[in-house]
Amino acid sequence: MIPLDIYWGRQAAIELYPDRLRLRLPSYFGARRIEIGLDEVVAVPVYRTTERRESPDWQAYPQIAADGLLIPYLATRLCGLPRGGIDPRPPTLVLAFALPVRLPPLRLHTGDNPTPLPPPLGFIASRARDGVTIDGAFLRAIPQAEALRRLGAGGVSVGGDWRTWQRSHPRDDAAIQRGRVAAEEHYYDVTGNLILVWVLLLVLGAVAVIIGVNLG
Repeated sequence: MIPLDIYWGRQAAIELYPDRLRLRLPSYFGARRIEIGLDEVVAVPVYRTTERRESPDWQAYPQIAADGLLIPYLATRLCGLPRGGIDPRPPTLVLAFALPVRLPPLRLHTGDNPTPLPPPLGFIASRARDGVTIDGAFLRAIPQAEALRRLGAGGVSVGGDWRTWQRSHPRDDAAIQRGRVAAEEHYYDVTGNLILVWVLLLVLGAVAVIIGVNLG
């Protein structure tokens, strides 16, 4: 097990087995795991390029949501107020997947905590029929060198250009994009229906109040 940086709560970790890697992130997935074969993942170090800021700057988080890729920073370290519960420390490594991996259904609070996730990720989208997939994850493992050493010893490819490594594995980008669009549409459909229900409830409540006043 390779523990990930955490301030409180259940321990987040990368778990290694003879044939697979399991990513345990209780803050996001509860008891569920992301699971992937050892030959389908590469680990690459991430180095800080800017000084730590006094407050979270979401644009500074190195999440990727472009060029057909979706790689979020799944932060595991929280802190106390006044930082809104988030410690803006940078990730130390990225795990890139040969093929997109479906996220387990996300917990309710993942819309904005521990860190904002790029669309179409979120509690509702992750519950779409085919779910939502990611192409990797930025993580914070301390110490970095030891985490990479243990990943390599466990059978994970370490270092190099992860984009080139990813391109060496065939993938159906059109199908991947269709799945992500479907997850995003599921989010908008469900959200729209919830808004409609709330509007109807408010209207019915207002009508009930008006009737009550008139009868009184």
